[in-house]
Amino acid sequence: MHKKAKPLRNVIKDRLIRLDKSIGWLSRETGLDRNELGKIIRGVHNPQLATAKKIAKALTCLIDDLWYLQ
Repeated sequence: MHKKAKPLRNVIKDRLIRLDKSIGWLSRETGLDRNELGKIIRGVHNPQLATAKKIAKALTCLIDDLWYLQ
């Protein structure tokens, strides 16, 4: 049997608030769909590595600064 993967948690919303930016801004900066970003931020979807890199680059931080295992 497969073990269920632990969910990744993120602090993207906190980072956006600290930078006084919106999901719309993040969408424009990354080229990612707003709905997909919303699902990532809420933890519904875990992003692919390339997507995580785009988000971290737009927020001027490392991927490790945004995601952690609970």
